[in-house]
Amino acid sequence: MDGIWASDVEAGDRLVVRTQNSLYTLTALGNGVFRVAGGWFAANSLESDEVRIVGCTWGGRAILTDLVAAPGMCIEFDNTVQTTSVRHIRLFRHAASGVYH
Repeated sequence: MDGIWASDVEAGDRLVVRTQNSLYTLTALGNGVFRVAGGWFAANSLESDEVRIVGCTWGGRAILTDLVAAPGMCIEFDNTVQTTSVRHIRLFRHAASGVYH
């Protein structure tokens, strides 16, 4: 499956995810926890909350728990928020210098 797996993400990495309806920025805090900006989190003033990604679905009950984001799938967070279908993902690696690349 083409996408970003939990094992691909390290603390400090940043993902920019374009869904059908929104743009999200996910900053990895470590241990599977993210701070999410944009989309539903911005609309509900919850961008400072820390959440886990439960996994990705095709919109139904079957969930891939080790998948953070994949084109065509929806991201499901532990606060029960589910995004619309992912259109594009970009992973930016955090360097020790604080620069993303």
